[in-house]
Amino acid sequence: MRNRRCLILCLALCLLPLPRVGAQGVRFAWLSDTHISENARQRDDLLSCIARINADPTLAFVIVSGDVTNFGSDAEVQLAKSLLDSLHCPYYVVAGNHDTKWSESGGNTFFKTFGYEHFDFEAGGIRFLGCSSGPVMRMAPGQIPAESLHWLDSTVRTLPARQRVIFVNHYPQDQNILNYFKALNILKRCNIQLLMGGHLHKRKEMTCSGIPCVLSAALEKKGTVCYNIVEVDADSLHLRMCDQDLRTLARPFPAAGMVCHRLDGCTPLEARSGRG
Repeated sequence: MRNRRCLILCLALCLLPLPRVGAQGVRFAWLSDTHISENARQRDDLLSCIARINADPTLAFVIVSGDVTNFGSDAEVQLAKSLLDSLHCPYYVVAGNHDTKWSESGGNTFFKTFGYEHFDFEAGGIRFLGCSSGPVMRMAPGQIPAESLHWLDSTVRTLPARQRVIFVNHYPQDQNILNYFKALNILKRCNIQLLMGGHLHKRKEMTCSGIPCVLSAALEKKGTVCYNIVEVDADSLHLRMCDQDLRTLARPFPAAGMVCHRLDGCTPLEARSGRG
Protein backbone atom coordinates (compact mmCIF):
# COMPACT_ATOMS: atom_id res chain seq x y z
CA MET A 1 0.00 0.00 0.00
CA ARG A 2 2.84 2.36 0.90
CA ASN A 3 4.55 1.70 -2.45
CA ARG A 4 1.29 2.35 -4.24
CA ARG A 5 0.86 5.72 -2.52
CA CYS A 6 4.42 6.66 -3.48
CA LEU A 7 3.75 5.69 -7.09
CA ILE A 8 0.56 7.81 -7.18
CA LEU A 9 2.45 10.77 -5.67
CA CYS A 10 5.24 10.47 -8.26
CA LEU A 11 2.72 10.35 -11.11
CA ALA A 12 0.95 13.41 -9.73
CA LEU A 13 4.23 15.33 -9.55
CA CYS A 14 5.01 14.39 -13.15
CA LEU A 15 1.72 15.96 -14.25
CA LEU A 16 2.58 19.34 -12.72
CA PRO A 17 3.56 21.98 -15.32
CA LEU A 18 7.30 22.57 -15.58
CA PRO A 19 8.40 26.13 -14.79
CA ARG A 20 9.26 28.17 -17.87
CA VAL A 21 12.79 29.48 -18.24
CA GLY A 22 12.83 32.99 -16.81
CA ALA A 23 9.21 32.77 -15.64
CA GLN A 24 10.20 34.50 -12.39
CA GLY A 25 11.34 37.59 -14.28
CA VAL A 26 13.70 40.30 -13.10
CA ARG A 27 13.60 44.07 -12.71
CA PHE A 28 16.74 46.21 -12.85
CA ALA A 29 18.04 49.73 -13.43
CA TRP A 30 20.26 50.79 -16.30
CA LEU A 31 22.48 53.89 -16.48
CA SER A 32 24.87 55.07 -19.13
CA ASP A 33 27.33 57.87 -19.80
CA THR A 34 27.48 59.12 -16.24
CA HIS A 35 30.72 61.03 -17.07
CA ILE A 36 31.75 61.38 -13.44
CA SER A 37 34.39 64.03 -12.81
CA GLU A 38 35.27 66.30 -9.92
CA ASN A 39 32.39 68.53 -11.08
CA ALA A 40 29.89 68.64 -8.20
CA ARG A 41 26.87 68.63 -10.53
CA GLN A 42 27.77 65.30 -12.13
CA ARG A 43 28.42 63.79 -8.72
CA ASP A 44 25.12 65.09 -7.35
CA ASP A 45 23.20 63.84 -10.40
CA LEU A 46 24.50 60.32 -9.88
CA LEU A 47 23.80 60.43 -6.14
CA SER A 48 20.25 61.58 -6.86
CA CYS A 49 19.78 58.66 -9.22
CA ILE A 50 21.32 56.20 -6.75
CA ALA A 51 18.98 57.42 -3.99
CA ARG A 52 15.97 56.69 -6.18
CA ILE A 53 17.28 53.24 -7.10
CA ASN A 54 18.02 52.41 -3.45
CA ALA A 55 14.45 53.38 -2.57
CA ASP A 56 13.10 50.63 -4.85
CA PRO A 57 13.74 47.19 -3.32
CA THR A 58 12.36 45.43 -6.41
CA LEU A 59 15.44 46.37 -8.46
CA ALA A 60 17.77 43.36 -8.46
CA PHE A 61 20.87 45.02 -9.90
CA VAL A 62 22.17 47.99 -11.90
CA ILE A 63 23.97 48.03 -15.25
CA VAL A 64 26.20 50.97 -16.23
CA SER A 65 27.01 50.82 -19.93
CA GLY A 66 30.21 52.80 -20.23
CA ASP A 67 31.66 56.29 -20.08
CA VAL A 68 31.45 55.99 -16.32
CA THR A 69 34.01 58.79 -16.03
CA ASN A 70 34.67 61.88 -18.10
CA PHE A 71 38.41 61.57 -18.72
CA GLY A 72 39.29 58.20 -17.18
CA SER A 73 41.75 59.74 -14.71
CA ASP A 74 42.70 57.74 -11.64
CA ALA A 75 40.91 60.28 -9.42
CA GLU A 76 37.70 60.10 -11.47
CA VAL A 77 37.72 56.30 -11.47
CA GLN A 78 38.13 56.19 -7.69
CA LEU A 79 35.37 58.75 -7.25
CA ALA A 80 32.98 56.89 -9.56
CA LYS A 81 33.64 53.63 -7.71
CA SER A 82 32.98 55.24 -4.33
CA LEU A 83 29.67 56.68 -5.56
CA LEU A 84 28.48 53.45 -7.18
CA ASP A 85 29.44 51.51 -4.06
CA SER A 86 26.61 53.33 -2.27
CA LEU A 87 24.09 51.28 -4.27
CA HIS A 88 22.26 48.73 -2.13
CA CYS A 89 22.17 46.15 -4.92
CA PRO A 90 24.92 44.65 -7.11
CA TYR A 91 26.06 46.70 -10.08
CA TYR A 92 27.92 45.80 -13.27
CA VAL A 93 29.97 48.26 -15.33
CA VAL A 94 31.74 48.25 -18.67
CA ALA A 95 34.27 50.86 -19.77
CA GLY A 96 33.64 53.20 -22.69
CA ASN A 97 35.85 55.48 -24.75
CA HIS A 98 35.93 58.25 -22.13
CA ASP A 99 37.19 55.77 -19.55
CA THR A 100 40.22 54.82 -21.63
CA LYS A 101 41.35 57.28 -24.31
CA TRP A 102 42.71 59.97 -21.93
CA SER A 103 43.56 57.65 -19.06
CA GLU A 104 47.07 58.04 -17.68
CA SER A 105 47.12 54.29 -17.03
CA GLY A 106 45.73 53.22 -20.41
CA GLY A 107 42.53 52.06 -18.72
CA ASN A 108 44.33 49.77 -16.26
CA THR A 109 43.19 51.75 -13.22
CA PHE A 110 39.55 51.35 -14.29
CA PHE A 111 39.83 47.57 -14.54
CA LYS A 112 41.87 47.22 -11.35
CA THR A 113 39.47 49.44 -9.40
CA PHE A 114 36.28 47.73 -10.52
CA GLY A 115 37.95 44.32 -10.58
CA TYR A 116 37.06 43.06 -14.05
CA GLU A 117 36.95 43.88 -17.78
CA HIS A 118 33.78 41.93 -18.57
CA PHE A 119 30.87 40.37 -16.72
CA ASP A 120 28.71 37.28 -17.10
CA PHE A 121 25.71 36.50 -14.91
CA GLU A 122 22.18 35.11 -15.20
CA ALA A 123 18.99 36.71 -13.94
CA GLY A 124 15.35 36.21 -14.88
CA GLY A 125 16.23 33.46 -17.34
CA ILE A 126 18.55 35.84 -19.24
CA ARG A 127 22.33 35.54 -19.49
CA PHE A 128 23.82 39.03 -19.32
CA LEU A 129 27.20 39.35 -21.03
CA GLY A 130 29.08 42.64 -21.00
CA CYS A 131 32.56 43.73 -22.04
CA SER A 132 34.49 46.98 -22.16
CA SER A 133 35.55 48.87 -25.26
CA GLY A 134 37.41 51.98 -26.29
CA PRO A 135 40.58 53.12 -28.07
CA VAL A 136 43.60 50.84 -27.64
CA MET A 137 45.78 53.96 -27.79
CA ARG A 138 45.07 57.58 -27.02
CA MET A 139 42.55 59.17 -29.45
CA ALA A 140 42.45 56.06 -31.68
CA PRO A 141 39.12 54.65 -32.95
CA GLY A 142 37.13 52.64 -30.43
CA GLN A 143 37.10 48.85 -30.57
CA ILE A 144 36.47 45.78 -28.45
CA PRO A 145 39.88 44.43 -27.32
CA ALA A 146 41.01 41.13 -28.81
CA GLU A 147 41.09 39.48 -25.38
CA SER A 148 37.47 40.51 -24.76
CA LEU A 149 36.41 39.06 -28.11
CA HIS A 150 38.19 35.84 -27.17
CA TRP A 151 36.34 35.82 -23.84
CA LEU A 152 33.01 36.45 -25.59
CA ASP A 153 33.63 33.68 -28.13
CA SER A 154 34.62 31.13 -25.49
CA THR A 155 31.64 32.07 -23.32
CA VAL A 156 29.13 31.83 -26.15
CA ARG A 157 30.45 28.39 -27.07
CA THR A 158 29.45 27.08 -23.64
CA LEU A 159 25.87 28.41 -23.69
CA PRO A 160 22.91 26.03 -24.11
CA ALA A 161 21.05 26.60 -27.38
CA ARG A 162 17.93 27.79 -25.53
CA GLN A 163 19.78 30.26 -23.30
CA ARG A 164 18.59 33.80 -24.01
CA VAL A 165 21.34 36.43 -24.03
CA ILE A 166 21.53 40.21 -23.62
CA PHE A 167 24.86 41.81 -24.58
CA VAL A 168 26.06 45.05 -22.99
CA ASN A 169 28.73 47.25 -24.55
CA HIS A 170 29.22 51.00 -24.55
CA TYR A 171 28.99 51.36 -28.32
CA PRO A 172 26.15 50.42 -30.65
CA GLN A 173 27.48 47.49 -32.65
CA ASP A 174 27.76 49.36 -35.95
CA GLN A 175 30.22 51.70 -37.64
CA ASN A 176 30.64 53.60 -34.36
CA ILE A 177 33.11 50.91 -33.32
CA LEU A 178 35.96 49.59 -35.46
CA ASN A 179 35.47 45.81 -35.08
CA TYR A 180 31.73 45.59 -34.43
CA PHE A 181 31.33 42.82 -37.02
CA LYS A 182 33.53 40.47 -34.99
CA ALA A 183 31.28 40.79 -31.95
CA LEU A 184 28.13 40.38 -34.06
CA ASN A 185 29.47 37.25 -35.75
CA ILE A 186 30.03 35.71 -32.33
CA LEU A 187 26.67 36.80 -30.91
CA LYS A 188 24.74 35.46 -33.90
CA ARG A 189 25.79 31.96 -32.86
CA CYS A 190 23.77 32.20 -29.64
CA ASN A 191 20.19 33.06 -28.76
CA ILE A 192 20.91 36.79 -28.67
CA GLN A 193 17.87 38.86 -27.72
CA LEU A 194 19.05 42.42 -27.30
CA LEU A 195 22.06 44.74 -27.43
CA MET A 196 22.29 47.46 -24.76
CA GLY A 197 24.61 50.46 -25.05
CA GLY A 198 25.04 54.21 -24.85
CA HIS A 199 27.66 56.51 -26.41
CA LEU A 200 25.28 58.69 -28.43
CA HIS A 201 23.82 60.37 -25.32
CA LYS A 202 20.25 59.89 -26.52
CA ARG A 203 17.64 57.20 -26.28
CA LYS A 204 17.57 55.29 -29.54
CA GLU A 205 16.15 52.00 -30.79
CA MET A 206 17.77 50.38 -33.80
CA THR A 207 18.91 47.06 -35.20
CA CYS A 208 22.50 45.98 -35.68
CA SER A 209 22.76 43.32 -38.37
CA GLY A 210 19.26 42.18 -37.47
CA ILE A 211 19.76 42.18 -33.69
CA PRO A 212 17.52 44.60 -31.73
CA CYS A 213 19.52 47.31 -29.97
CA VAL A 214 18.53 49.96 -27.42
CA LEU A 215 20.81 52.86 -26.51
CA SER A 216 20.36 54.79 -23.28
CA ALA A 217 20.43 58.54 -22.93
CA ALA A 218 23.24 59.99 -20.84
CA LEU A 219 22.67 60.35 -17.11
CA GLU A 220 22.26 64.10 -17.50
CA LYS A 221 20.20 65.23 -20.48
CA LYS A 222 19.26 68.89 -20.88
CA GLY A 223 19.33 69.45 -17.14
CA THR A 224 17.33 66.33 -16.29
CA VAL A 225 18.69 63.19 -14.65
CA CYS A 226 17.83 60.16 -16.84
CA TYR A 227 17.96 56.44 -16.17
CA ASN A 228 16.07 53.34 -17.24
CA ILE A 229 13.90 50.79 -15.46
CA VAL A 230 13.96 47.44 -17.28
CA GLU A 231 11.53 44.59 -16.57
CA VAL A 232 12.02 41.13 -18.04
CA ASP A 233 9.42 38.40 -17.75
CA ALA A 234 8.99 35.02 -19.44
CA ASP A 235 8.56 36.35 -22.98
CA SER A 236 9.01 40.12 -23.09
CA LEU A 237 11.14 43.03 -22.04
CA HIS A 238 9.73 46.42 -21.01
CA LEU A 239 11.97 49.47 -20.85
CA ARG A 240 11.05 52.88 -19.44
CA MET A 241 13.28 55.93 -19.38
CA CYS A 242 12.51 58.11 -16.39
CA ASP A 243 13.93 60.92 -14.27
CA GLN A 244 14.88 60.93 -10.61
CA ASP A 245 11.21 61.50 -9.70
CA LEU A 246 10.13 58.45 -11.76
CA ARG A 247 8.39 60.60 -14.36
CA THR A 248 8.48 58.95 -17.77
CA LEU A 249 10.53 61.04 -20.17
CA ALA A 250 9.69 61.58 -23.82
CA ARG A 251 12.15 59.97 -26.17
CA PRO A 252 14.08 62.14 -28.65
CA PHE A 253 12.05 60.75 -31.56
CA PRO A 254 8.27 60.18 -31.95
CA ALA A 255 7.35 57.24 -29.75
CA ALA A 256 5.63 56.40 -26.48
CA GLY A 257 7.52 56.31 -23.21
CA MET A 258 7.48 52.52 -22.99
CA VAL A 259 8.86 49.92 -25.37
CA CYS A 260 7.86 46.26 -25.24
CA HIS A 261 10.39 43.94 -26.83
CA ARG A 262 9.26 40.36 -27.46
CA LEU A 263 11.85 37.79 -26.51
CA ASP A 264 12.43 34.93 -28.94
CA GLY A 265 11.94 31.46 -27.49
CA CYS A 266 15.03 29.43 -28.17
CA THR A 267 16.55 29.85 -31.64
CA PRO A 268 19.97 31.37 -32.42
CA LEU A 269 19.72 34.38 -34.74
CA GLU A 270 21.49 32.60 -37.60
CA ALA A 271 18.61 30.11 -37.76
CA ARG A 272 15.71 32.51 -37.28
CA SER A 273 13.52 33.53 -40.20
CA GLY A 274 12.13 36.97 -40.83
CA ARG A 275 15.06 38.86 -39.28
CA GLY A 276 16.91 41.28 -41.56
